[in-house]
Amino acid sequence: MSYIKIYNTILALELTANAFRTYSALLSFMNTCTCYANVSTWKLAARVGLSEKSIARGVSELQQKQLITIVGKRHQGHRLANGYRIAPQCGGYTKVPVALLAAPMTSCCFKLCAFLLKCADKNKKAFPSLRFIAKSIGITVQTIIEQLKVLQELKIISKQHQIKMDSSFGHNLYNILEGLTIFVKKEKTRLVRVPSQIATKAATQKCNFSLQLKSCFVKTISQIQSLFRKECSKFVQTCTKPIFIIQKKIKEILRV
Repeated sequence: MSYIKIYNTILALELTANAFRTYSALLSFMNTCTCYANVSTWKLAARVGLSEKSIARGVSELQQKQLITIVGKRHQGHRLANGYRIAPQCGGYTKVPVALLAAPMTSCCFKLCAFLLKCADKNKKAFPSLRFIAKSIGITVQTIIEQLKVLQELKIISKQHQIKMDSSFGHNLYNILEGLTIFVKKEKTRLVRVPSQIATKAATQKCNFSLQLKSCFVKTISQIQSLFRKECSKFVQTCTKPIFIIQKKIKEILRV
């Protein structure tokens, strides 16, 4: 299982959920030795399931926060994909699986999942309060409740209600890694099967197109041949008719 390192200083910044997911996508393409990522916008969009315009807005925000520097590239006058020099960070960090980037969830949900991974202990259990999560990542409590339901449906986390000694409810307990491991295994299986299905479908379509083209070509050739025979027969008839008339007249003259 491959991971990206998201430093806690990044989670502490007031980044929008879109910019945070774009930053995570850049980390997945980054060379850890040089802190440099050479990747096109459409590849970033495909990695996280966002549009290219959303990626462009996220890159612009990251550039304003001085987290990245865009390096333009050209070759023989043609513009190439931009390079991104990512500012090095230090301190504690959170390991986030790369497969989670392409999960069918919103950017807010992804940022929430990354924060829960940060709060998790050695047993991969986290119990932050809703108010603490909302204050830390800049999302309302109502949005957090909705996104927690999405994470539960995807089986990335499981939630347990905690009861205090005085029979009152405490903070929820979130078991993260168990559901996350199941999700990553499903993602690997899906990523292996889908391209083969697409390749098979494309090969079938190509074969059908070739057969249709061949039948159309054969039909056209036969039509041309029949038309050529008709025109040749007409030409022969028009050429032989005057010859018959001349021969007939010669015979009549010889008789006289």
